[in-house]
Amino acid sequence: MKKRFAWMALAVLMMLSITAQAAGGNGGGNGGGNGDGTGGGKAEALTVESASVEDGAVLAPEDAITLVFTKNVVNSSVKETNLPLFTVTDDSGAAVEITVTMADDQIEPDKKNDVVIAPADTWADGAYTLTAQAGITSKSGDVMEQDYTLTFSVAGAADDTAAPEDTMDTATEPSPEDTAEAAEPETAEDAGTAESETTTPDATEQTATQEQESNAPMFIGIAVVVVIVAGAAYVLGKKK
Repeated sequence: MKKRFAWMALAVLMMLSITAQAAGGNGGGNGGGNGDGTGGGKAEALTVESASVEDGAVLAPEDAITLVFTKNVVNSSVKETNLPLFTVTDDSGAAVEITVTMADDQIEPDKKNDVVIAPADTWADGAYTLTAQAGITSKSGDVMEQDYTLTFSVAGAADDTAAPEDTMDTATEPSPEDTAEAAEPETAEDAGTAESETTTPDATEQTATQEQESNAPMFIGIAVVVVIVAGAAYVLGKKK
């Protein structure tokens, strides 16, 4: 009897433990289920969270701008609706041709909140305003209520393209005056070098001739002395 009671008590404890675990799991599921799979909570408004450049920034002609939203705005269910709501205008208010790029959130889920705006070719010099219009919709159905605007400018695009041409003209078309000035010193140096080359052999020959002429009297004197000594030796020998 005691053993049966112990087994029944153990079974009741096990059932209570399983029930408590199930209740805890449901509570955790509900607590973590506030997200809607769109990169933001249901209670969070759809807005532009950040931009890759600051308002008023100066960009290069080929630079792109990335807007990061608080929720998924690139999903295929809202992508086509959102694409036309991004515009860029110049300082006169005229629309500028742009490309709007949205990633595939099934392949790149980390980019589900990102929208990239770039020039169709390059930005010309001037001031611009980028607008993300009210009406942009998230995957969960939230709608952005106000326009988001970002101003920027581009400077120096024309100067960068003109500089290589100026350098080429300067390098390939020297002025006649520069050519004449550069040629004169070379001509003078060449003339001096040629003159020294042609006069050096004459000077050497003249020096050798002068040396021979100066040595001739000495040779004659030696010969005379030898003849006198030889004659005197002959006379002395004959007397003996």
